[in-house]
Amino acid sequence: MTGRIKPDRKIIYYTQMKTFVTGTVSMLLLLAMITGKTAAQENNTDQFRETRQWFQEAKFGMFIHWGVYAALGGEYLGKQYGGAEWIQLHAGIPAITYEGIAKTFNPVCFNADRWMKLASQAGMKYVVFTTKHHDGFCMFKSSYTNFNVVDFTPYGKDIVREIAEACKRNNLGLGLYYSLVDWHHPEFPPKYSQMHNFHGQPNPAADMNKYADYQYNQLMELMTGYGPVKFAWFDAGGGFKDADRFKLVKGDSVVKMIRKLQPGCMINSRIGIPGDYGNPEQALPGTIQDQAFEVCMTMNDNWGYSSHDTNWKSADSLIKTLVVVAHKGGNLLLNVGPDGKGNIPQAAVVRLQEIGKWMACNGESIYGTRNSLWDAPSWGYSTTRLLAGGNTILYFMVYHWPKDNRLIIPGLRNNPLQAFVLTPTGRQPLSVSTRHHQTSINLAATNWNKSVTVIGLEITGVPSLSK
Repeated sequence: MTGRIKPDRKIIYYTQMKTFVTGTVSMLLLLAMITGKTAAQENNTDQFRETRQWFQEAKFGMFIHWGVYAALGGEYLGKQYGGAEWIQLHAGIPAITYEGIAKTFNPVCFNADRWMKLASQAGMKYVVFTTKHHDGFCMFKSSYTNFNVVDFTPYGKDIVREIAEACKRNNLGLGLYYSLVDWHHPEFPPKYSQMHNFHGQPNPAADMNKYADYQYNQLMELMTGYGPVKFAWFDAGGGFKDADRFKLVKGDSVVKMIRKLQPGCMINSRIGIPGDYGNPEQALPGTIQDQAFEVCMTMNDNWGYSSHDTNWKSADSLIKTLVVVAHKGGNLLLNVGPDGKGNIPQAAVVRLQEIGKWMACNGESIYGTRNSLWDAPSWGYSTTRLLAGGNTILYFMVYHWPKDNRLIIPGLRNNPLQAFVLTPTGRQPLSVSTRHHQTSINLAATNWNKSVTVIGLEITGVPSLSK
């Protein structure tokens, strides 16, 4: 049975009713309470294990926040706003007005391959793209609403498809971001929105069940129309406060559908359950983590494009963030916010190119590594690589250069096999000695890199530290 809703503003949504197994959600919630597990954690397929392994080795990805909001660039009616991707909420823009802005969205400079090549050159291994942000505008062709880039804009092409195809051509994994909040859909209840229960055209009779069905159907479109999807990246932006988000969005049915259609897909924690990995935002974990996680971070102060935001982090600072995240055992998802024409800001391009140069030299200390053995070494950070033959390479990212040019590795019981420094021309050997479980690497033969110098140490066996 197919229902069709036609609001006064001529935006069309389709809600195809689905039959769900009675009691499934409540039984799984009970099971989660007893076992601590949820449907999103119950994936033992070979495809999923391969993706999880790949994710832990990839380490570095590009987040792309792009939508109608980019056309405003963080400014509306002469006033500048922070949180450019939230400008509809911050400026209180009614849905009918926002629709008028959407009808002008025409990113004539957009070139998906150019973006993906930039990501590859920066050393990134995957991309997460905003298919639908909180404003409800879809960057893909949807059969359930015409408020999408194909049917509603002069551009008229499926941007998610262009991104997916460019990812494949450039050997990048694809992740699809989808907002659980929707400031535009007539069936999304404002009480589950963010600040002040914002909605572009609030409907007092909004039915969350109907919205959840709409959302399910769109997610099915995304999971079936764009090839292999490595990540289902959900977000609520602070919505659903004090509410059971997972239950309201019929999360159990969503998870089951994704597991069936994309068995290798990892689901993040923002759907309302622990999921396959977490996504701390704009902050680093305080300690080394045992569970998979991905820090998402901006290069300036906005996720979406802001014409007035010039508070860019330096390339050295961004490299250090990547190093610290790897030290703690996680991935970094670094954001770009293209403008309304489809251009990634030049300041972001320059920083990604600088990161790429560093990764070309030092990438082996990041890709495929595990967390540090030391919480906070005095000289900087470290990562660990287990070799196929049973030995181990420890990488030391030296930020505080020893005055005596000797890098002291405390408590290491294993015998050293070789030490080296990573340089643009390859590994340069360094002398190493050990005494009383204290390993010393002589750095006199190398020069300090102002970003960070990476020293490698191969040792026998699996690392063992003295107490």
